[in-house]
Amino acid sequence: MRLATCPGILGGMRINAVCFIETGEGISSGSSMTIKNSTNNINYGKEEEIDYVVNTLNTLVSLQREDVHSNVVQLIAYQWQAEPKIFVVEEPNGMNFQEYLLLMRNHRDWLNDSKLIFIVKQALCAVQHLHDRYILHRDLTSHRFIICPETLTLKLVDFRLAKETNKQDAIISLSKYRHAIF
Repeated sequence: MRLATCPGILGGMRINAVCFIETGEGISSGSSMTIKNSTNNINYGKEEEIDYVVNTLNTLVSLQREDVHSNVVQLIAYQWQAEPKIFVVEEPNGMNFQEYLLLMRNHRDWLNDSKLIFIVKQALCAVQHLHDRYILHRDLTSHRFIICPETLTLKLVDFRLAKETNKQDAIISLSKYRHAIF
């Protein structure tokens, strides 16, 4: 299977289109190439990257069955039944949260308490949205959040290591931690 990604704009929203193409020969696990044309960069990923992207799609579909959360990257469309397999996701404006914090530190522009609370609340709401649907992100770092510096809007992205669990598994996992904590 080959993986191609292509950035673009749809109705004024920045997007990232991802396409999976079945191939007879496949891709060797170490290969990666980029095709450039005048308007787009198309990246063909390694097999492990394809697995991560498939997991991201499955997670986003599960997350957005009922509703869309404003602090989670939005799945706009997908087509998975026929060839080629395609999905389109929102490409949030901004930078990852780690870059933002470093930028603020370098400019000595510290976040006041109300801004910090606003940002942390958004992060917690995004994670709560996942947990309410029994999805564990399993890779929450400052790099997994995109922040828009102008509005301080935060989006959780990159679900490559996420795992969907059932209610019973979640309760069992929680009880293991409860014994260690309490």
